[in-house]
Amino acid sequence: MEWHEGIGVSLLTTLGIPEDIVDATLDHHQPRSAPDKLQTLADVIYVGNVLAGDHFEWLSRSTEACSSSVVAILKSYADLLPEIEVVSNEMLAALS
Repeated sequence: MEWHEGIGVSLLTTLGIPEDIVDATLDHHQPRSAPDKLQTLADVIYVGNVLAGDHFEWLSRSTEACSSSVVAILKSYADLLPEIEVVSNEMLAALS
């Protein structure tokens, strides 16, 4: 758990990912309030992480703090889930 972010940053940096993108991934697993609007790349990554099913249980013994944020995000972006499923399946098929 303590190395997750450091390893991710190191990997992205080694792959030559631009610093702005690497910075946007920092704390992507930290529970926070659901953003009203997706204003930053960090917001997009956080919401995408939640929509992908990462509910942060491994970070904390109590999931109550992040549950309301997860529910709010799922309600706000529920209409995207079918399209995400289609695109995900297409990507998986292309990589198989």
